[in-house]
Amino acid sequence: MAISALSLSFLPSSSSSSFKHHHQHRYLFIIIIFIIIIIKTIMVEPVLTSYTSSSQQQQQDYMGWKLEFNSTSLASGPSARFDFAFASTPDRSLTMLYGGTGNKFVTLSDLWMFDHQESTWTQIERKEGKAWPPALKDASAVMCGKHFYVIGGKSGKTSVNGQIWKFDLSLREWIVVNNDSNEEQVKIASKFGHFTTCVDNSYILMFGGSDVNDNFYNQVYVFSLINYQFTEIKPVGNSPVISPRMYAPILYSAMSHSSIYVFGGYVKSGNGSVNTDDMWKFSLITKEWTQINKQQVWPPARSGQSIFQTSTSSSAFFIFGGEALSSQGMNDVWYFDMILEQWHVVKSLNVVPTGRLGSMVIQRSLSAPNQFILFGGVTGWQVTKILDDMWSGYLL
Repeated sequence: MAISALSLSFLPSSSSSSFKHHHQHRYLFIIIIFIIIIIKTIMVEPVLTSYTSSSQQQQQDYMGWKLEFNSTSLASGPSARFDFAFASTPDRSLTMLYGGTGNKFVTLSDLWMFDHQESTWTQIERKEGKAWPPALKDASAVMCGKHFYVIGGKSGKTSVNGQIWKFDLSLREWIVVNNDSNEEQVKIASKFGHFTTCVDNSYILMFGGSDVNDNFYNQVYVFSLINYQFTEIKPVGNSPVISPRMYAPILYSAMSHSSIYVFGGYVKSGNGSVNTDDMWKFSLITKEWTQINKQQVWPPARSGQSIFQTSTSSSAFFIFGGEALSSQGMNDVWYFDMILEQWHVVKSLNVVPTGRLGSMVIQRSLSAPNQFILFGGVTGWQVTKILDDMWSGYLL
């Protein structure tokens, strides 16, 4: 694809000469991002994992589970919680976890670090006189380089946080990076139940969520890690677009035309809201939404599920759990083949975790790509138990 074929029409224009220099840097930043995307799309050959041939699928369509700990076996880990913010370092050595909803539905403000090699949790204590985020639930988080970003989230029953907090893993200190005086930028960040992902340690993509007035969103934003500004990537043409939703995790794939994938989520329906089972992908190159046709083998409708991969260069991704139409948590595992655009169920062996939503599934290490860690969540809303257990999952 020629570079000239890439349209940058979503960039804002400026009529003020005083901001000309600022916008030139902003344009240059986003142009560089899209050049990187195109180069990777053209030059990097897809790594076809074991999920692309039927013979190999037979070898790796099972998940084995092992309970690692709960509150009765380990007192030094995070307390029971769900809808917390978390993200892992690119080398899968550390995972940071912040806040969430705890027992008695208290909104939490503690920060934890999980060491993947040692399988140990360490609480990061607040430094006297240093900034610290408010208690947050339904916030979204990413890890870009050695910085842990927490975006938005509910900070009370009637308030939504519009700040973007950055935690430096070396200094172990928080700072707010967005400008409170820019009302439009704060409004974009003031969401909960939205999802984000870091791309190439250069920028953050954000999708969906709800605001304090119960409005759902379907916009895709790119957040610059240079000037800390959001820019909307507006769809082009007259193609159908995804409906507004929340609690719909996203997965970015450079191997699939630099697209983000969205399955399910919580959408408006009549006078209420309901979990859905539709699936979409959005290309950052063409800036178009495409709906994935539903097939006979297809996951049930859900929201608040976990989404993960064995590798960022994999041609497949997985989902675990989420809230079913019955309002209870599920414990099923599915993987989606991005080349064939097909879903496959992953059968669980022996004991399985309790069904849940709002949990965390992370890759254990780059050297063990088929091993995962599951922590926390809530069982659902008919029978509600907030969970603090941690499981190891093994793809077989």
